[in-house]
Amino acid sequence: MPPDDPRIEALESRIREAKKADRSLGESGANEGLQAGIELIGAIVGGGVLGYVLDFIFGTEPILLILFLFLGIAAGFLSVWKITQGIGTAVGFAPLHKRKKDAKQTPQQDVKQSIDLYDGDRKP
Repeated sequence: MPPDDPRIEALESRIREAKKADRSLGESGANEGLQAGIELIGAIVGGGVLGYVLDFIFGTEPILLILFLFLGIAAGFLSVWKITQGIGTAVGFAPLHKRKKDAKQTPQQDVKQSIDLYDGDRKP
């Protein structure tokens, strides 16, 4: 096929449009904010419910509720911190000391960097 083939040009323009749309989704930050809010509320409610149920089972009325409520709050804030720092969002494990974090780096680039580091650790 010659390089002037209109099918190739149409495909390249569709690829450029898809890349622009993908960038616009990552730049809004609404996804990360919603995820952070849901995980914070979920951890607090989950800790409270678990503490209440365990208090009911063992008959230790406010002790476990308070304990698990504080654990839920701590877990929720840890989760929000991980989301805002882009830690733990990729598949696999990349040690923190190997990561180079740039303030202008998008979450998609962070995921790619984590995957590259993970794949690099597995290669002989």
